[in-house]
Amino acid sequence: MIDTHCHLYRKNMPKIEETLANAEKVWVKKFVNVWTDISTTKKAFEQAKKFDKIFFTAWIHPVDSNSCEIDWQEFENFLKEKKCLAVGECGFDFYHQPFDEKIQDEVFLKQKELAKKYDLPLVIHNRNAWMKIFDFLEKWDKFVIHCFSENAEFAKKVVEFDWMISVWGILTYPKAYELREIIKNFPLEKIMLETDAPFLAPQKFRWKPNQSAFMKEVLIKISELKNMNILELEEILDENSEKFFGFENK
Repeated sequence: MIDTHCHLYRKNMPKIEETLANAEKVWVKKFVNVWTDISTTKKAFEQAKKFDKIFFTAWIHPVDSNSCEIDWQEFENFLKEKKCLAVGECGFDFYHQPFDEKIQDEVFLKQKELAKKYDLPLVIHNRNAWMKIFDFLEKWDKFVIHCFSENAEFAKKVVEFDWMISVWGILTYPKAYELREIIKNFPLEKIMLETDAPFLAPQKFRWKPNQSAFMKEVLIKISELKNMNILELEEILDENSEKFFGFENK
């Protein structure tokens, strides 16, 4: 398996060596270490330099877009690094208060511009802002909606526009009926796995800090929904992730 979205540097994560050892026991072979603001930049990058299995993304989370000074040249330098796989997570968040929609627009558009410049995909954060996502991304052809948990209407649009999604622990929660129905019918070639570790662990480990080893629970749930052999499913989802992020070139 490939954990396409995790935050391995967070304080409430186990030690990195323990995290990798636990993940290896359940077939997790690669990790995309996503950073969100200036304070986490070097932590994610340093882990990627130290461990062959860890890659990283670079940029500014919308929640932080109006509360930090952005050195665009410094961040652009990170995009030039060989193990940088994507720009993100970035996007729009109209849930956390206060927020400045204009600043989020400007910061996102700059990130989108640089993603095109370096031929990198975008990792999209969306919180109470899905109409904005459609306005800004309709013509963008390489990005993933991370932590997908939207409704059937949103899912229909995602399929229509041929976008990627990544699926996480919330799929296993007892009340996630609509999400399970969506994933059951969602095109398999457009799905990837993620944890968003240390956040929102699967039901079996709920209230514990999430980690990549727990991702097996999400794989099992998808295999049940799709009525597929788990090994066959793992191979397809890995191929999706390999193709999307271009690991073979890193």
